[in-house]
Amino acid sequence: MADELPPYMKPLFVAGGSQKIYDCVADEQVTEENPWVLIPKEKIVEDFRMRAAVCDFHPVKKQVMAYPGEEILLIYDPDYKYGENFYVCLTEEGKAAYFESIKPAEEEAAEGHFTNSISNLSSIHNLYTEY
Repeated sequence: MADELPPYMKPLFVAGGSQKIYDCVADEQVTEENPWVLIPKEKIVEDFRMRAAVCDFHPVKKQVMAYPGEEILLIYDPDYKYGENFYVCLTEEGKAAYFESIKPAEEEAAEGHFTNSISNLSSIHNLYTEY
Protein backbone atom coordinates (compact mmCIF):
# COMPACT_ATOMS: atom_id res chain seq x y z
CA MET A 1 0.00 0.00 0.00
CA ALA A 2 1.03 3.60 -0.45
CA ASP A 3 1.96 5.86 2.45
CA GLU A 4 -1.60 7.20 2.58
CA LEU A 5 -4.78 5.22 2.57
CA PRO A 6 -7.07 5.71 -0.38
CA PRO A 7 -10.25 7.66 0.45
CA TYR A 8 -12.33 4.47 0.54
CA MET A 9 -10.23 3.05 3.41
CA LYS A 10 -10.25 4.34 6.98
CA PRO A 11 -8.03 3.50 9.96
CA LEU A 12 -9.99 1.78 12.70
CA PHE A 13 -9.10 0.73 16.22
CA VAL A 14 -10.52 -2.70 17.01
CA ALA A 15 -10.23 -3.65 20.69
CA GLY A 16 -9.43 -7.19 21.82
CA GLY A 17 -13.02 -8.06 22.74
CA SER A 18 -14.27 -6.82 19.38
CA GLN A 19 -11.57 -8.80 17.60
CA LYS A 20 -13.11 -11.94 19.12
CA ILE A 21 -16.61 -10.89 18.04
CA TYR A 22 -15.43 -10.33 14.46
CA ASP A 23 -13.07 -13.35 14.31
CA CYS A 24 -10.04 -11.18 13.60
CA VAL A 25 -7.83 -11.68 16.66
CA ALA A 26 -4.50 -9.97 15.98
CA ASP A 27 -1.53 -12.30 15.51
CA GLU A 28 -3.85 -15.32 15.59
CA GLN A 29 -6.65 -15.05 13.04
CA VAL A 30 -5.01 -12.15 11.20
CA THR A 31 -1.24 -11.80 10.88
CA GLU A 32 1.32 -9.79 8.94
CA GLU A 33 1.41 -12.59 6.37
CA ASN A 34 -2.41 -12.95 6.21
CA PRO A 35 -3.69 -9.54 7.27
CA TRP A 36 -7.23 -9.44 5.94
CA VAL A 37 -10.61 -10.77 6.94
CA LEU A 38 -14.07 -10.40 5.42
CA ILE A 39 -16.69 -9.56 8.02
CA PRO A 40 -20.37 -10.05 7.26
CA LYS A 41 -22.01 -6.63 7.18
CA GLU A 42 -24.92 -8.04 9.16
CA LYS A 43 -22.55 -8.94 12.03
CA ILE A 44 -21.43 -5.29 12.24
CA VAL A 45 -25.01 -4.01 12.00
CA GLU A 46 -25.99 -6.36 14.83
CA ASP A 47 -23.08 -5.00 16.89
CA PHE A 48 -24.40 -1.46 16.26
CA ARG A 49 -27.75 -2.62 17.71
CA MET A 50 -26.19 -4.37 20.70
CA ARG A 51 -23.39 -1.99 21.68
CA ALA A 52 -24.35 1.26 19.90
CA ALA A 53 -21.58 3.88 20.19
CA VAL A 54 -19.30 1.37 21.92
CA CYS A 55 -19.12 -0.66 18.69
CA ASP A 56 -15.63 -0.23 17.23
CA PHE A 57 -17.14 0.39 13.80
CA HIS A 58 -19.12 3.38 15.13
CA PRO A 59 -16.70 5.95 13.57
CA VAL A 60 -17.63 4.57 10.14
CA LYS A 61 -21.25 3.66 10.87
CA LYS A 62 -22.70 5.78 8.03
CA GLN A 63 -20.39 4.17 5.49
CA VAL A 64 -21.09 0.66 6.83
CA MET A 65 -24.85 1.20 6.70
CA ALA A 66 -24.59 2.48 3.11
CA TYR A 67 -22.21 -0.31 2.04
CA PRO A 68 -23.86 -2.25 -0.80
CA GLY A 69 -22.00 -5.54 -0.35
CA GLU A 70 -22.52 -8.37 2.12
CA GLU A 71 -18.94 -8.56 3.44
CA ILE A 72 -16.69 -5.75 4.60
CA LEU A 73 -12.93 -6.01 4.24
CA LEU A 74 -10.91 -5.39 7.41
CA ILE A 75 -7.11 -5.32 7.19
CA TYR A 76 -4.71 -5.77 10.09
CA ASP A 77 -2.09 -3.03 10.50
CA PRO A 78 0.31 -4.43 13.14
CA ASP A 79 2.74 -1.51 12.82
CA TYR A 80 -0.01 1.13 13.14
CA LYS A 81 1.23 2.54 9.82
CA TYR A 82 -2.08 4.34 9.38
CA GLY A 83 -2.60 5.23 13.05
CA GLU A 84 -4.70 2.29 14.25
CA ASN A 85 -4.41 -1.49 14.47
CA PHE A 86 -6.72 -2.08 11.48
CA TYR A 87 -8.11 -0.27 8.49
CA VAL A 88 -11.44 -0.90 6.87
CA CYS A 89 -12.39 -0.81 3.21
CA LEU A 90 -15.71 0.92 2.66
CA THR A 91 -16.45 0.26 -1.03
CA GLU A 92 -16.81 -2.83 -3.19
CA GLU A 93 -14.48 -1.25 -5.77
CA GLY A 94 -11.88 -0.67 -3.08
CA LYS A 95 -12.18 -4.25 -1.90
CA ALA A 96 -11.62 -5.48 -5.46
CA ALA A 97 -8.63 -3.13 -5.85
CA TYR A 98 -7.10 -4.40 -2.60
CA PHE A 99 -7.41 -8.03 -3.66
CA GLU A 100 -5.99 -7.19 -7.07
CA SER A 101 -3.02 -5.45 -5.41
CA ILE A 102 -2.13 -8.48 -3.29
CA LYS A 103 -2.72 -11.02 -6.07
CA PRO A 104 0.86 -10.94 -7.45
CA ALA A 105 2.32 -11.60 -3.98
CA GLU A 106 -0.06 -14.52 -3.43
CA GLU A 107 0.72 -15.93 -6.87
CA GLU A 108 4.48 -15.69 -6.22
CA ALA A 109 4.04 -17.46 -2.89
CA ALA A 110 1.98 -20.18 -4.57
CA GLU A 111 4.55 -20.53 -7.35
CA GLY A 112 7.34 -20.80 -4.79
CA HIS A 113 5.41 -23.52 -2.98
CA PHE A 114 4.78 -25.30 -6.29
CA THR A 115 8.46 -25.08 -7.24
CA ASN A 116 9.47 -26.46 -3.85
CA SER A 117 6.96 -29.29 -4.24
CA ILE A 118 8.35 -30.16 -7.69
CA SER A 119 11.87 -30.04 -6.30
CA ASN A 120 10.89 -32.33 -3.43
CA LEU A 121 9.20 -34.77 -5.83
CA SER A 122 12.32 -34.81 -8.02
CA SER A 123 14.46 -35.58 -4.99
CA ILE A 124 12.17 -38.44 -3.98
CA HIS A 125 12.15 -39.77 -7.56
CA ASN A 126 15.97 -39.63 -7.70
CA LEU A 127 16.19 -41.48 -4.40
CA TYR A 128 14.04 -44.32 -5.70
CA THR A 129 15.77 -44.57 -9.08
CA GLU A 130 19.16 -44.96 -7.40
CA TYR A 131 18.10 -48.29 -5.92
